[in-house]
Amino acid sequence: MRGSSVRLVVTDLDGTLWGRDERCHARALAALGELERAGIAVLVATGRRARSCRRGYDVNGLDLPAVLLNGALGLDAGFTEAFHVAGFGRAEAAATLAAYQDHAVSPCAYVVPDGDDTDVLLDEAPTTCEAHLSSLAPWARRGRLTELIGVHDVLGISVHGMEPDRLAPVAERIGGEGCGAPVFTEDVLYGGWSLMVAPRGVSKVDGIVAWCDRHGIDAASV
Repeated sequence: MRGSSVRLVVTDLDGTLWGRDERCHARALAALGELERAGIAVLVATGRRARSCRRGYDVNGLDLPAVLLNGALGLDAGFTEAFHVAGFGRAEAAATLAAYQDHAVSPCAYVVPDGDDTDVLLDEAPTTCEAHLSSLAPWARRGRLTELIGVHDVLGISVHGMEPDRLAPVAERIGGEGCGAPVFTEDVLYGGWSLMVAPRGVSKVDGIVAWCDRHGIDAASV
């Protein structure tokens, strides 16, 4: 890698940097070490929220900056400072939530952490799978989602580990209305399928560009 013009490598997490068990292969860790020795930065770009990402970091001894929630939030290494925030507008968050609820799906709404460390809003009977719900419980605020999203800055809205036929019409409606950017995929962490909706016009690329701007890195060297 000596003499390389590359200054930044960007990687996804699930199914890319690590597997279902959140453990990096030894060769992946070795590659990260080689990049560090060469002075090449590594930036994670994932659909995960900060605490979920940090859990996997701790397993593997990592501390990397990350673009989270499919581009809605960017945190530098240590996760103490945001370099990028791009949330839903109030009307778009309400329309996205309505698309889920009209199909009898009660999602999770992710927000910028507040004073009591709440970073996710849940209805009293959320639809997301039990394993996902268990991971959220310590930092969740419960109540009427239609009211809660009106007083919080929403960064993403999702459900995980569900049947694809139940989520497909939700994704189609959100995409058709343009109130958010749906990412409808097989869920490598929880099984089944997930539907993660980011704010309209926001993608991982936005967070990557924000990090590059912050650190003076040209796109051609990523």
